[in-house]
Amino acid sequence: MRPYHSALSLLTIGAAIAAFVAGCSALTPGLGIESDSEDVSGPRTVLRPLSELAGDLVRVEVIYLERPADDPLLGPALWDEIDQIGALEPGKREQLTQDGFRIGISSSRPPVALQKLLGELDEIGLDPAQRRFTGRKLVLRSGGTTEVETAPLGRPITVPATDQTPEKELVGATPVLQVTCRSLQEGWAELDFLPEIHFGGDKLRPVATEEGWRMGNGRKAHRFFEDRFTLTLNAGEMAIVTATNDPEQTAGGQFFLDETDNGPVRRLAVIRLVGVDAGETP
Repeated sequence: MRPYHSALSLLTIGAAIAAFVAGCSALTPGLGIESDSEDVSGPRTVLRPLSELAGDLVRVEVIYLERPADDPLLGPALWDEIDQIGALEPGKREQLTQDGFRIGISSSRPPVALQKLLGELDEIGLDPAQRRFTGRKLVLRSGGTTEVETAPLGRPITVPATDQTPEKELVGATPVLQVTCRSLQEGWAELDFLPEIHFGGDKLRPVATEEGWRMGNGRKAHRFFEDRFTLTLNAGEMAIVTATNDPEQTAGGQFFLDETDNGPVRRLAVIRLVGVDAGETP
């Protein structure tokens, strides 16, 4: 009986293999059977697009500085050591300069002047009361937005006239840089800056988002779309935004220059890209 069972088993196994091969042939192009598979005869690559490789999280550190307007650290000691030329297209740089904004990018090894401004190096003879800075660390999803307030809350602000609009006074206003962060690839991110002045009281208003409009509590906003700019940073690099030295009243001056009881002051917004990575919110 053993030979009989062995032959039966071999016949059964052979039939199963034949059925399996026939099934595979029906699903596999090139074996004489039609297939619904897409045409892959064109150019192919195993590399994924950079947009798919980009991390989900953008980590930034926002630092807000206030110094006496004539502080020598805010002059050539700072601006001669950071990139103001390559950071922006010439036309955009001219527009921002005309409107009183000064922008630069510092490397991950900041110049001595910036290290002193950030408190990383000691300053001799500085009154501690004159060193004012605050900072916060943020983790944003790529495409997320944060607000950087550049002046005290609730002061009157004059919006300079343009070719299209007259000068106007905004009461109880707060200058804000709306910053949107987008990951490009590991270690690189794009930061989009939109200067805005928020004014009026909080109420339910339409709010623009990346997905469209939604209703939310907020204040009115005067947006300087002509002064919107974008910077590309590598991990460790810092974007520096302040006003030019032009004494005339400009939009940049309204954002970063002020008079206090101790004299005129200048403010700087420093946004450092800490890193870009994928993963869940920590």
